[in-house]
Amino acid sequence: MKEFILFFSLFFSGYLSAYSADNSSIINFVEKTQKSVSANFYNSANYKGKECMIKVTLSDDGELISAVVDDRNEKNDQELCDAGIEIIKETTFTAPPEGKRISNKNTFYIDFRP
Repeated sequence: MKEFILFFSLFFSGYLSAYSADNSSIINFVEKTQKSVSANFYNSANYKGKECMIKVTLSDDGELISAVVDDRNEKNDQELCDAGIEIIKETTFTAPPEGKRISNKNTFYIDFRP
């Protein structure tokens, strides 16, 4: 059985503060989120060449509040979006970084591009 790597990006809807010298908590959150989501994406080969952007909102303790397709991306593939939302629902998230480094710290986008 071949193993596939899921490539995706996290985009925070807020911004990083210019005076924030230590971004390690943000980097740690992104790395953990990427690993958690990737671990649940078993059949990524079925979606090769497709993409989907999903807006994710978490509570302060990392519980999923919502996962919705971002309709601004005209290239969203409905099947991949459906699979992406199911994967996100199965994912265990860590709590978002604390502090004022990110505006709207609990909302971010996952761009699935297997």
